[in-house]
Amino acid sequence: IDAHRDLAKPTLVLDPGWFDGLTINTVEPDSVTWGQQGGRNTVGLEPIAAGDHFVLRFQYQVNPTVLGHRTQNVVLADGESELATLEHAQRIYP
Repeated sequence: IDAHRDLAKPTLVLDPGWFDGLTINTVEPDSVTWGQQGGRNTVGLEPIAAGDHFVLRFQYQVNPTVLGHRTQNVVLADGESELATLEHAQRIYP
């Protein structure tokens, strides 16, 4: 995230495809809060000041019985305001 303005309550809203059939091993930084919003996982972040750069990293593994396509869209919100959406998909092969 490259903040063009102060983000007081930045939150990432993740499609279920980020977790369905996958195991999260670590999250860096670990100062995030987890929640739910309309059946989607949310990751609450610390405030980000205008001009700052923030990177969130997931290390995860695919469970051996998982195959196929996963939609992994991400919404960046600040409080109730949606600021950006990234459309992403993952294909898992055997």
